[in-house]
Amino acid sequence: MIGMTKAERVLAALAGKPVDRVPFSVWYHFGQHFREGAFHAEMEFAFFQRYDLDFIKVMNDYDYPRPEGLYDIREPEDWHRLNTVSPWSYDGYKQELVALRELSRKLAGAALYIDTIFSPWTTARNICFKHWREHMEEHPDNFLAGLDTITTNLERLVAAMLEVGTSGIFLTIAGATDDFLTAEEYERFGKPFDLRVLGAAEGAPFNVLHVHGSNVRLEQVLDYPVSCINWADRDGTNPTLAQVRGMTDLALMGGVEHLSFKETYLSDVESQVKDAIEQTGGRRFILAPGCSVKTNTYVRQIDNLREAVHKWGRMAEE
Repeated sequence: MIGMTKAERVLAALAGKPVDRVPFSVWYHFGQHFREGAFHAEMEFAFFQRYDLDFIKVMNDYDYPRPEGLYDIREPEDWHRLNTVSPWSYDGYKQELVALRELSRKLAGAALYIDTIFSPWTTARNICFKHWREHMEEHPDNFLAGLDTITTNLERLVAAMLEVGTSGIFLTIAGATDDFLTAEEYERFGKPFDLRVLGAAEGAPFNVLHVHGSNVRLEQVLDYPVSCINWADRDGTNPTLAQVRGMTDLALMGGVEHLSFKETYLSDVESQVKDAIEQTGGRRFILAPGCSVKTNTYVRQIDNLREAVHKWGRMAEE
């Protein structure tokens, strides 16, 4: 295990094999989605190098495609106006793919990188943020038609991502929580479409499911075809790493409280790292935040996180 590459370390952790130390990463929104894809790649790669991360979780902040004259979904009939696009013909998708292709060139296989995909239901909520509940309950056929179109676009985008060399996707689902949907609602409006997107990523070595928010229902999604699951395990309404370790053989990703990370004492960050490794035994585990940390997080905070992983991340060998 001595001298594992970053890619080897992550792949071994995903497979539950011994690692020289626990792999880690961290991410935040750069706020540069008005720039072209090549610049996006430069930002991601510079962040990766500066903090010596084990993999890149790419932040996909480009907008979802809408037809001319339609941006906000307001009326139930608007869902039928959404159209399918080629990933390379819509500029938002194109710029993301340009960034991913450039990252593949820069990394040259030395490390894995995955890109964020917001689930179909999450995307639908985002483009109909005021009326999604009304439409879903009172006009379900319209809502389902919109979900179908959104899913087709995401399937095409994911396939294109893998073609340019991306190692997998980070599928963010925001509906598998009691704060938004019941379990029955998610079975109808969420899960079938999530599985279609994951089907497009089948065969990728590093597909991650991110279950977003508080009061999450992990038990509803532990059968998803992914290699790893990430959630806000430091949120008191959510299950802990130790609890989920007893529920699944999937690799677990987490351990770091993301909301207050910027303001957390350095010694407390180190304590979180040590505790997370103790909960999981450091096996089949990747140290990361439960979600994006604040964009203006201080450099020293992330440096300290890396140092803590290097200090405590070898516990799995003992």
